[in-house]
Amino acid sequence: MAQKKVLMKGNEVIAEAALRAGCRNYFGYPITPQTEVMHYMAKKMVQIGGNFVQAESEVAAINMVYGAAAAGFRVMTSSSSPGISLKQEGISYIAGAELPAVAVNIVRAGPGLGGIQPSQGDYFQATKGGGHGDFRNIVIAPASVQELYELTVEAFNLADKYRMLCMILGDGTLGQMMEPVAFRDEEPIVEPEKPWAACGRGGRAEHNTITSIYIQPDDLERKNQELVDKYKIIERDEVRYEAIGIEDAHVIADGGLGKLYYENGVIGFSLFIYLLILVLTDGIKNIRSRYVEVGIIIVGLLQSIGSNMLAFQICAPIFWFAVGRCADTKD
Repeated sequence: MAQKKVLMKGNEVIAEAALRAGCRNYFGYPITPQTEVMHYMAKKMVQIGGNFVQAESEVAAINMVYGAAAAGFRVMTSSSSPGISLKQEGISYIAGAELPAVAVNIVRAGPGLGGIQPSQGDYFQATKGGGHGDFRNIVIAPASVQELYELTVEAFNLADKYRMLCMILGDGTLGQMMEPVAFRDEEPIVEPEKPWAACGRGGRAEHNTITSIYIQPDDLERKNQELVDKYKIIERDEVRYEAIGIEDAHVIADGGLGKLYYENGVIGFSLFIYLLILVLTDGIKNIRSRYVEVGIIIVGLLQSIGSNMLAFQICAPIFWFAVGRCADTKD
């Protein structure tokens, strides 16, 4: 049963969802636009007795993730595009060692240092592995803040189920967006036994060894074939998506961009209908007395098709005209 909805920022929802999923280990390094994930974890981990470390670099952070995952703990890191690139060596090691972990990429524009505006330019990096070697990650691309919550919990379950890294691929829009989120009273946590973990002998004759190095060619070929077989199972059993209006589409958007296109289309259509009602009820001649409403509607229509500059050019004169009219009134 869902609780009362709470208004939260996307980045904070990711962190809260990870805690609810049983994550008690977070290692990261700050970078815009995902830093709120770290802020939230820094505050909450102290309260619940978890482990939070702001590492000296992204490279250090991902290797801390490797260590915690090797010991059998649920662990997460987060970053944004250039930071994820710096983590790729460690992500490849995690893939080779078959360790469960969750990495969050709140994507910003590139290439290079790029900028801090939202982007979805890391799609191929995420879905094709990203680092050296022929490996894959499970990739989840939420389309709303509510999905950030639900799919972050699911990311930990999938990581443990398949012993591999699960990446949450969001963009800067989702990370910074605030929406009401309905949290469940109890999370569907599925955490299997981890007899492979390097957490002491536990009465066994031999201790577990976690490694991603296979010197003998036959051993490395066998390991890669095992990984390929696992990826095929995931492709068969775990692919999930929601398709909206793509029957005759030439371009398909996912995540925050898909949400933006869909909602702007709905908003734009609604505003157009409202403008039509105003014209029909007040008539063309009388519509001039409602210039502010009409101006706001036109601005909304322009923004719904992405013309922010035109919207500003229309909005500014209307605003100053309205200010002047207010100043002229005797009241």
